[in-house]
Order: sequence, then C-alpha cells, then structure tokens
Amino acid sequence: MIIYILISQITLLQVVNSSYKIHNPIDFHKQQLIVSTHDYEHIDIFILLDQVMNQLNHVTIVFADHLLNYILYLYIRILGYNHIHFLFITDNTVNKVLSILQRDETVIIYSYRHNESS
Repeated sequence: MIIYILISQITLLQVVNSSYKIHNPIDFHKQQLIVSTHDYEHIDIFILLDQVMNQLNHVTIVFADHLLNYILYLYIRILGYNHIHFLFITDNTVNKVLSILQRDETVIIYSYRHNESS
C-alpha cells in the first residue's frame, strides 16, 4: 500500500523534470495509426502517455520487447490506467495492429532511429 501511494504521486514528466504545452491536441477517440519517431529520449513517450492518461479512450502503444518497456507497462497498470494497452513486438505484430484498428481504436507506434527488429 505504501509503495502504491509513493508510485502514484510520481508522474512520468516529473521523472524527466519537464513540462510541455500542447498546441494541437490529438483526438484519441477514433480509428487512427500514429507513427512517431523516437531516439531513446523518453520525454516524447512520457508526453504522449500523459495525454492518453487524461482521456479515457482505448489506445494501444506498440513497444519494443525490452525490460524498461515492461516496467513502464507495470507502472501504468499499478496506477489503474486500464484503457492504455501495450503491444510488445513479437510474432504477428502487424496482424495484431490491424485487428486493433478494425475495432476503431488508436494505435501508436514509435519508430526508433537505430532499429534492428523487423
């Protein structure tokens, strides 16, 4: 219980000591594929997650199959954000993304500069 209280008081943006201003907010309540570049600077992920947390629409984010991404997933789950889904890149990822899009939900994919996966 104490650990939950401590974790719930830390926002992702506090971790990176940042703030931001949205000029054109994204509507996550529709079928869309958002592809974002990412260069292992987690601020871009945290900003987008912060926006998704503030809405209650189901959103799936495609992440590489790495330990830090699983930790981020657990953090989101512990805080009770059950409308945010993580899809880790494993087998049949493209078909899984297509299936999610067919349910009229938003899918976010991060494209890394140095990506060795297919």
